[in-house]
Amino acid sequence: SKEAGKILGDALKLGFSRPWPEVMQNITGQPNMSAEALLTYFEPLTKWLIEKNRENNETLGWPEYTWQAYAGESEVNFLGMSLSNSEIEAGQWILFAIGLILLITTIALGVTNFRQRKAFKSSSEMELK
Repeated sequence: SKEAGKILGDALKLGFSRPWPEVMQNITGQPNMSAEALLTYFEPLTKWLIEKNRENNETLGWPEYTWQAYAGESEVNFLGMSLSNSEIEAGQWILFAIGLILLITTIALGVTNFRQRKAFKSSSEMELK
């Protein structure tokens, strides 16, 4: 409606010049936010859902359960080998060490190659100097 649009427009024009509870008071007649209008609007739907849940013997909320965290297995199959947790941990450290060695080797080779290219000058470059 035009009246609601005017009220909202006037509230938006205030911007940050007034505290929001004061603006809320001007719009709704109360300084606090309330979900009462939404609850009133959806009341027929809520009643219908409650009725249908009773007809179908549905339980509202989470049902009671006795869930426990998975404890895990003491052995794991990896590439056809049955390994214990300590063997798996040792294998992870070995793979980490190999990866670290490969990384350091790659960096060293890259630096060496870069230095060799920088030091090497073609015959055409030598003649220019």
